[in-house]
Amino acid sequence: MSDLAKNNDGGVGGANGNETTGLSAAELYRRGRALAFGLEGVKIDGPKGLRLLTEAAEAGSLDAQGELAEALFDGLQGTRPDAARAIEVAQKPAEAGNPFALDTLGAAYRDGSGGLRKDAKKARAFFARAFEGFKRMSEEPNPDARALCYLGCYLGDGRGSANGKSNKSPEVAAETARLWRRSAELGFATAATNVASAYLNGVGVEKDEAEGVRWLRAAANLGDRRASVKLAFCYWNGVGVEEDEAEAIRRFRTAAEAGSAEAATNLAEFYWIGRGVEKSETEAARWFRKAAELGSAASARDLAAFYASGFGVEKNETEAVRWFRKAAEAGDAPAAKRLGFAYFNGSLGLAKDAAEGVRWLRRAVELGARTPAAFLGLTLLTGGVEANAAEGVRYLKSAAKGGDRWATEALGLAYWSGELGVERDGAEAVRWFRKADKSGCVDATKNLAICFETGDGVEKDAAEAVRLYRKAAEKGNVEAARRLGLRLLADVVDEEKETETVREGVRWTRRAAQWGDADASYFLGVLCEEGRFGFRKSAAKAVEFYRAAVEFGDDGSAANRLASAFETGDLTLAKDPAKAVEYRKRAAEAFERRKFAAATECRDALERLARSCPREYDFETSPWARWLVRADEADGV
Repeated sequence: MSDLAKNNDGGVGGANGNETTGLSAAELYRRGRALAFGLEGVKIDGPKGLRLLTEAAEAGSLDAQGELAEALFDGLQGTRPDAARAIEVAQKPAEAGNPFALDTLGAAYRDGSGGLRKDAKKARAFFARAFEGFKRMSEEPNPDARALCYLGCYLGDGRGSANGKSNKSPEVAAETARLWRRSAELGFATAATNVASAYLNGVGVEKDEAEGVRWLRAAANLGDRRASVKLAFCYWNGVGVEEDEAEAIRRFRTAAEAGSAEAATNLAEFYWIGRGVEKSETEAARWFRKAAELGSAASARDLAAFYASGFGVEKNETEAVRWFRKAAEAGDAPAAKRLGFAYFNGSLGLAKDAAEGVRWLRRAVELGARTPAAFLGLTLLTGGVEANAAEGVRYLKSAAKGGDRWATEALGLAYWSGELGVERDGAEAVRWFRKADKSGCVDATKNLAICFETGDGVEKDAAEAVRLYRKAAEKGNVEAARRLGLRLLADVVDEEKETETVREGVRWTRRAAQWGDADASYFLGVLCEEGRFGFRKSAAKAVEFYRAAVEFGDDGSAANRLASAFETGDLTLAKDPAKAVEYRKRAAEAFERRKFAAATECRDALERLARSCPREYDFETSPWARWLVRADEADGV
């Protein structure tokens, strides 16, 4: 055991701050990194380690500056990350070739952190230089424990390769595990945790759960929170040790109190469902708050849901919005989605604000949420907030690619209509209608049938049109039922001969009329008036169908026929000039509407889609809404 390990309890960098007076920069650096990262058998103390590294860096140690940069970027146990300061501190040691500083800058360019723009090329360049530095440090007579561990990580995740791609070969896995073990044997806590994972999963070494647990204990004893959490899970699931829920809970609690957001989140979940502890919404809320304060965006969202629903805390929509916002700003897609829909719906005590809703839904989609993309695309396409056809189509295509049938149908309608800023393209409409049909969208099936019947965007095919109309009609689509009936009857040569085609055509036309279709009702009126397709001539029946068609909102044909009947006194109707004028007016109004119908039909369909597109789970009334979001999250949001 090193001198540092022996004196760890004595307070390297203790509370009064005097223990470091007169120490050289090199000694401050040595003690600081040991406390910061768990080296030489020293138990981790993040805040003390950070203070000593800072003192050493200010005293001019480039090595200390390099590792201080990394400590600031990642955040030590008990400290918060500060990417902007980390990048500033890393500049000088990086120029001198310090691999830890180079690694920090590589990660910053990779993630776009600390004010830097994402730049994969620059990230790879910094990682390549860092890799060479770690390699040199690992080959020294007394190799650096952290350098050994980092070298193993670089080999395994591809940062050490020219193209940045990981190498999963058994040889690389074995070398990675060997480097980690050498590092762990030199007393580096993180390496011990990595070795444990290798044994638990059988990666690079023969699987040995008991050996994995042994290394986890060693790392946990050095204060590594990640090891403490993994060890807790081993007890929880009986991996490498006998299953012991009480011991697992104890270790989760210890890790959470030491600042592990993951452990705090798990404790919250256990209290919420009553697993291993007595069920308590209050305790669940307390641990979600702890995890959220430690930086867990998912727990911040869970805490927000508790405030929105009044679970474990007094219902407080203002607090709910505050925590949803924190989670969303930290990169949680479901929280951004929740905020977006809250602004659209005017829920959570927020005033309706569609523009703000669009802003948060955009953020949710950027973060990987699939659910709001269709709604957002439809809203932008139809001008629900700000008409933007190009962006609307982009969001719809993104949602459609993820399997959203609303988005797929909407794209078909947009290309079919050629309105809303999208150029008309029958073939493209057919392509999207096909996709929507396969996903079970009945309207798309009907629209695809129309395309085959009319030859719009595809070669005419009456048989395929009939098949598709039948498919949609059997699922209850009224227009498909009427079109199927008329299509079947249109091909009949001998109207007097009763055939299966005639019977089916009449059956579907009747069904469409029963479902409230005006055009089907009018057509049945004509058949009764003329005595066609097996219908007996019946003026009274014809009038009944014509009246129904008018009430259902026909195109003016039925109203016109009734007006003529009242003028002439036919169809058994008594002459009635007043009623004739009334029906002529209704016919004129219907014809006028019909003139514009073709231009607006697809727009109306798109707007209906936008209104009916699912928005969000009801947090205010459903105690299971939080779990629905979890399921949504697991499904890719």
